[in-house]
Amino acid sequence: MPLCIHGRQLSAGQFLIKAAGYVPRHTVQFFRNRRRQAAKQREQRELEALMQGGGQGTPRTEAARLSRLAALLREIYAHVPYYRQFPFLAKASKKNCISLLSRLPVTDKEFVRTHEASLRHVQLYHENYPTWGHTGATTGRPLSFPTSYVAEDTHQRALYQYMTGMHFDDIAAKPFGIVTFCGTRPLYNGSEEQALDAHIYWKSEPADAFYGTLDFCSFYETEDCLPYYVQKLNEIQPFVIRGYSNAILSLARFVAATAPLAFTLKAVYVTSEYCPLSAMQEISRALGCPVFGQYGQVEGSFFGWTAANSDTYYLSPFYGFAEVLDDAGNPVKEGETGHLVVTSFGNLVQPWIRYDSGDMVQYGGTNGGVLCLTGLKGRSKDFIYDVSMQKIPLVGFMDIHYLKCHLHIRQYQIQQDAAGAVIFRVAALPSWTQEDEDEIRAAFAKKHIQVTFDYVAGIPLSTGGKELLTVQHVAPVQETN
Repeated sequence: MPLCIHGRQLSAGQFLIKAAGYVPRHTVQFFRNRRRQAAKQREQRELEALMQGGGQGTPRTEAARLSRLAALLREIYAHVPYYRQFPFLAKASKKNCISLLSRLPVTDKEFVRTHEASLRHVQLYHENYPTWGHTGATTGRPLSFPTSYVAEDTHQRALYQYMTGMHFDDIAAKPFGIVTFCGTRPLYNGSEEQALDAHIYWKSEPADAFYGTLDFCSFYETEDCLPYYVQKLNEIQPFVIRGYSNAILSLARFVAATAPLAFTLKAVYVTSEYCPLSAMQEISRALGCPVFGQYGQVEGSFFGWTAANSDTYYLSPFYGFAEVLDDAGNPVKEGETGHLVVTSFGNLVQPWIRYDSGDMVQYGGTNGGVLCLTGLKGRSKDFIYDVSMQKIPLVGFMDIHYLKCHLHIRQYQIQQDAAGAVIFRVAALPSWTQEDEDEIRAAFAKKHIQVTFDYVAGIPLSTGGKELLTVQHVAPVQETN
């Protein structure tokens, strides 16, 4: 039978072309959205399989990582002015993308500030870009940047499913199903002062359930205030607590010393601060649930997770491409410590290409595109100087949680005002003894560093509500980034 439109006989191909013209635009967009949603659901299932499988990747996940990296390199060459000077990027493929990436410079916050305009996608970015991200100030001056996260919701959904065994929509359906401990300030009638007068140490966050609909403030976790935190938690009974590890640890220690929570948590996940395995285990015992680690940064360059009560992190092959490099920019061997350098697949508006995260990590190998980190070693800026002005990273030699004394320390911080000497500021538990002080002295003596102890009630938090490991006042380390 001939195919006709308005009496005109057409071939099958002509008929399909004409018929397509009658499909309303919104219908086309509907099917595009359906395909996009189906792709995200497939990715979420693959992520859940990776998490359940102990971070063991497959040829499929490796191919996905390489395909995304190759596409990103071609995209930045075509549309990001700075990378037009590297014409070899136009020929990026799954076979050569890793070697091509290694020919690009390693970047950092100062590099981004210096080349800000030339690092933005000429088609996607405009002056009134609606979404901006902002780094914290714990490693220097904050950095603001336009962003277009495209993978965060998929990864968060997969993580909640993995941690709790519940579908994320079921968690989010419960009022305050997820709560966060972070550096927010409490509010009551728009006033922090009124909140504190009413013993309210939290603030509602209706916008984004992924990160919690109630923020508990990390600034007021004292023996006098923590009973109100516990009372509120017992009232709302969330499924998941997430947030700063030190803030959650303070809650856990208070609960352990007083009374258990009146409900059972599904999971705790710690993020934004380094959390040693000993702290994870202590939180797990006190709060009666598994503790998971989530590892990322505001820049949205990588997404890592751990198994329950583990400090081994796996980085998603769908979120970005990660390298662990030594000080000279060479890949480290498995078991060695280096700088985590990341390339994001998510933010095309201002791509992060070989961006130094500022973290020191221990490389645990790569399997099926999944990079393993067998240890997070802290910020690369956590260092001190000996008397000859040799720079000594605290990473490796001063890991408190490997010393016996860590069981008797509530909080600590290392301050250096002069080369060859440090002030060890410690908020000690009642079990602290002279033996603990001697152990710390001996650890620093190995590097010929003198120690003065400053016993305090607590360690002041940064403006973002975090605990800083190092306060460095020696002149040569005054940097702008």
